[in-house]
Amino acid sequence: MIGGGGVEGLTWISDREVVFSKTNIASRRLWRVSSDGGEPFVFTRFDSTSQERLQLGPRAADGGRLILYSSTRASNLDLTLGVITTATGEAKVLTGLRGARALGLLDGFLVYVRIDGALMAAPFDVKTLTAGAPIQVLDSVAARSWLTPAALSAGGSLLYQRGGLASQLVKVDQQGRATVLLDSAQVFLHPRLSPDGRRVAFESQAGSSNEIWIADLASQGADRLTREGFSDRPEWSPDGKRLLFVNAKKVMNELWWQPADGSASAELVYRGSDAIREGVFTPDGNEIVFRMDTPDSNRDLFLLPIAGERKPVPILIGIDDDKQPRVSPDSRWLAYVSNQSGREEVYVRALKGTGARYPISTSGGGEPLWSPDGTRLYYRAGARMMAARVVTSPSFAVTARDTLFAGPYMTDPWHPNYDVMPDGKGFVMVRPVEQDRQLIMVMNWGEELRQRSRSRN
Repeated sequence: MIGGGGVEGLTWISDREVVFSKTNIASRRLWRVSSDGGEPFVFTRFDSTSQERLQLGPRAADGGRLILYSSTRASNLDLTLGVITTATGEAKVLTGLRGARALGLLDGFLVYVRIDGALMAAPFDVKTLTAGAPIQVLDSVAARSWLTPAALSAGGSLLYQRGGLASQLVKVDQQGRATVLLDSAQVFLHPRLSPDGRRVAFESQAGSSNEIWIADLASQGADRLTREGFSDRPEWSPDGKRLLFVNAKKVMNELWWQPADGSASAELVYRGSDAIREGVFTPDGNEIVFRMDTPDSNRDLFLLPIAGERKPVPILIGIDDDKQPRVSPDSRWLAYVSNQSGREEVYVRALKGTGARYPISTSGGGEPLWSPDGTRLYYRAGARMMAARVVTSPSFAVTARDTLFAGPYMTDPWHPNYDVMPDGKGFVMVRPVEQDRQLIMVMNWGEELRQRSRSRN
């Protein structure tokens, strides 16, 4: 059994050994473990020449002698591909191959999926570990980062999901009854309702990057707000005039905001010393809580005053992963997700000063959001929507934990992928459009690849 922390991809490198990547370990490199049991251990090194930060989605190749993987750098969120020599753990980022996920080596080609869903094949030399100019073989593969649902067998059979990323925004009441909120289907991520409930901001693909859009729920019209490239995880200011977001076009250590009516360009709010992944306003509008990822101390939380010199104050730093911060309506309490127990759970602590940490979930949980009156803390546990009833006086306590409903709504391990309605009577959630999904199996797909390569030559 693989120990604490979520797994983000695994591969067999032999009949007796597995290589995998994890979601919440400080090293963020690749691990290996014997199939007979024992302690997993990190065995790879980062490619220092490219300022590599993450190694994910491993795929064994060349009989297990090599491992292909997805890579990101410290400077931005662009996904590239890399190759590791299994015997030494040496990593090499492959320049010129921007891709979401490597599928394997076949007939001298490195086969991979780009972030836009194109299936690509690049000539690859297993001795020099270099790749040539790629060709496009297919399109419309369901691609979402390195989680792309596709696989290539050693014999050349290809299995992939076509389409399938389209979704709808729906309103779900406390009993789990769903109605369509926005009458369109596209790729929706991280929806956020404006304080008056009339608009919804969300992240969606715009070309080869993600941008932030705002939809008017009455007119059903949606306008693109940001144009900086790789803008995501929007959060409304308490007065509804601005949207705070993370941008990673050049570097991923910046928080930005922009008027929600598009009347002005985005402005830099804060540039951190390392990668900033999410930020939220305190309900009083005076501060921002943000998460910064560092290679040595995992994911940490900081409090940033908006007025003055904007010098952040550490809230939670150390060896644990702490993420998904959310401040209570009275700005006193901080809900967040931590792996300090060895499993990701939801906790609450005082936003400022020192004090006890109160467990909210009991068997795994994430994506915490407060009810508008602060008497409930919602969170996700797999497909279940949970509600923890809480009191804050004379001290903080959980009085009950209820399962509200379960359903096929999209979750996210990094940032809440739903929102609470301003009246507290329901939620806005992301529901996949099932009819767009097709699972396709192509036997002997390698022959098609060979024909394509011959036609190019």
